[in-house]
Amino acid sequence: MPNSAQTQDLRPESTLSWVAGPHAPAFAPADMAAALAQPRVTAHVIRDPASGAIGIGLAGTLSPVPRGPSPVPRLELLGSLPPLYPEWLGNRSFNEIHGTRFAYVAGAMANGIASVDLVNAMATQRMLAFFGAAGLSLGRVEKAIDALQRQLDPQQLPWGANLIHSPAEPALEEAVADLYLRRGVRCVEASAYLALTPAVVRYACSGLHLDPQGRVQRRNHVFAKISRPEGIHDDQFGLGLFVTFIVQRLQDMPHTFEAFELAGRKRLGIRLRDRKNEEHGNGDRSNWANRFHCADCCE
Repeated sequence: MPNSAQTQDLRPESTLSWVAGPHAPAFAPADMAAALAQPRVTAHVIRDPASGAIGIGLAGTLSPVPRGPSPVPRLELLGSLPPLYPEWLGNRSFNEIHGTRFAYVAGAMANGIASVDLVNAMATQRMLAFFGAAGLSLGRVEKAIDALQRQLDPQQLPWGANLIHSPAEPALEEAVADLYLRRGVRCVEASAYLALTPAVVRYACSGLHLDPQGRVQRRNHVFAKISRPEGIHDDQFGLGLFVTFIVQRLQDMPHTFEAFELAGRKRLGIRLRDRKNEEHGNGDRSNWANRFHCADCCE
């Protein structure tokens, strides 16, 4: 004889019921998947009291479970999920600063794998992407800037380009930084930096100024892409090393003292971003899954 606890229905009774509105209840796997693809609509977890099947009901209305027969088909309510807007995910200040709709970044992949078309596609959806300038000639990088500025700047859509640390070719790194400053590229992804260089610091310092309230404002934004564990240590791109670097090179870098004095009040302005095994076009071909300190540089 089976144990009575094994045969009786121990499911808790719902005190609310769900009545369908414009959306029919979804019980089949394909229908539930389609319902979950609508995160902007309130989703209810429901149960058919006749069959015990559990499904999803979008929108509709809730009411107490009737005591007697109901002329309208009602399904038991197990739980509700409020609308979730992708625009709400992440840091709101990121969207305000960079003019994005979503706090989402597509990192640069070298040799133009992160192409003009990719950056343009992300930007038209109001997300930020970086052109993969590493490994390309200066002329090809400038052609990409021409295309991106022609396609995106009139609509004030966000975009950026890659600046890679080139210890074997420091003149090329400087030339790319000069190109970005000359052409008004406002967002740069700094890749493979094991230490600060004049090029990335000069780019970050350019355009620093005080607003009418006396607050330091930046014109250029730098994102640090971490791909190797030795590229991570405390304050790598923070205020301490930044100020030390500036003081040691004041005579060698073509900036006014005022700009560097303002720079000393802020971090370099770098956001650390996890690459997480971005194996395609990553230059060093590292498969290390990153852990890092996240520097919030939204000021």
